[in-house]
Amino acid sequence: GAVDIAHSPSPLPMPSRGARVITVHDCYFLRHPEDVVGPVRRHYVPLIRRATAKADAIMTVSETTRDELCELLEVAPERVHVAHLGVEPEFVARGGLPESDSVERIARVRERFGLEHPYLLFVGRREPRKDLKTLLEAFSHVLAAEPDLELLLVGPEGFRWQQVWDQAPQQARQRTRVLPHQQAETLAELYAGAEALVLSSRWEGFGLTGLEAMATGTPVAATRAGSLPEVLGDAAAWAEVGDPETLATAVSSILGSSERRDRLIAVGRELVEQFRWERT
Repeated sequence: GAVDIAHSPSPLPMPSRGARVITVHDCYFLRHPEDVVGPVRRHYVPLIRRATAKADAIMTVSETTRDELCELLEVAPERVHVAHLGVEPEFVARGGLPESDSVERIARVRERFGLEHPYLLFVGRREPRKDLKTLLEAFSHVLAAEPDLELLLVGPEGFRWQQVWDQAPQQARQRTRVLPHQQAETLAELYAGAEALVLSSRWEGFGLTGLEAMATGTPVAATRAGSLPEVLGDAAAWAEVGDPETLATAVSSILGSSERRDRLIAVGRELVEQFRWERT
């Protein structure tokens, strides 16, 4: 048809007589094909090579992914354009609620899911790239000083999760809860009620859950993985990739200091203002 521009928000271009634009979110599957399954593992490598060669323009969601794309697929930098993602209005609005309303809504979501103790939160697919092995080991370290704490994992099950769970420290397993994918309104309440969001990733092309947590007024502990330092900047407590001890230290720095917690929350709220869909 008479299409001027066809934009595909994945590396698989739409058939079109007009200009074709694709978005590449990350290239983890190129570096670690052993950590992906199904069509991504079977087809994405040849497809993305063909797509990036033929696309009239390529978008990425971070400078990190642009550099990665140029390095791994030898794409000319001038063909790649960066547009950071935005935070959904539900999360921004949740962070702006009066304290009295916030407390009441958190109480309701705690009752709904039976959350009787303070909790750390992880949001995402339980897959190798998220490195929940490191998260569960770090959580077991944190429990030594915070025995009433729980860990809440929200999101769908992914490749090799059961193996990670079976090998996790017993203490961490006893204090961990798992919930399936949640709609944005419920997820915003789970963010707001958490002591901290923990990102233990091996790599991220952007790291949207970190910004979602910050929008609701929840501090973030994260590994220096992929684009996370680029996106989250000074608003997160940082740990090294694959290192449960530094991740535990980052979490403990939030739990053990109200001053540090308040500072991270304040910086996070300011940071989120830079990531709106209108700007994207």
